[in-house]
Amino acid sequence: MSDRFKVLLAVYIIFRRGKDVFLIRRFNTGYSDGMYTLPSGHVEDGESIVDAVLRETEEEVGVRLKENQIRHVHTMYRYRKDDPYIDFYFEAVDWSGEPCNAEDHKCNHADWFNVNDLPDNILQYIPAVLIYLSQDRVFSEFLLEI
Repeated sequence: MSDRFKVLLAVYIIFRRGKDVFLIRRFNTGYSDGMYTLPSGHVEDGESIVDAVLRETEEEVGVRLKENQIRHVHTMYRYRKDDPYIDFYFEAVDWSGEPCNAEDHKCNHADWFNVNDLPDNILQYIPAVLIYLSQDRVFSEFLLEI
């Protein structure tokens, strides 16, 4: 009998301010260090998707959100050999305070970027998600180079 296919679950939070989105630059994590991404993290064992995004948002950018302050906007199946993910993207619809770099041991820069002028060193699927959102697409698949 073969093993069942397993995927990892990740959550992302999108903060928007006009045409700007809040991005963080990965640092000292062992995965894509030096690359910008949306604040994100893994879903922990026994944790709900919503609880994960609320926890990761507070841990990474110091903003405490409640469930009624976020909305699910996109799901992506992201495949790379031996490393498949299902990514859940949420948008913060209401918040107080200013997102910041709350994990300087994992992130060495955080700032607002215009969606039409994103940094070159950004994880390749993040601009794709932002485009899909502008097209009201709620699901996508992204096959990474192997």
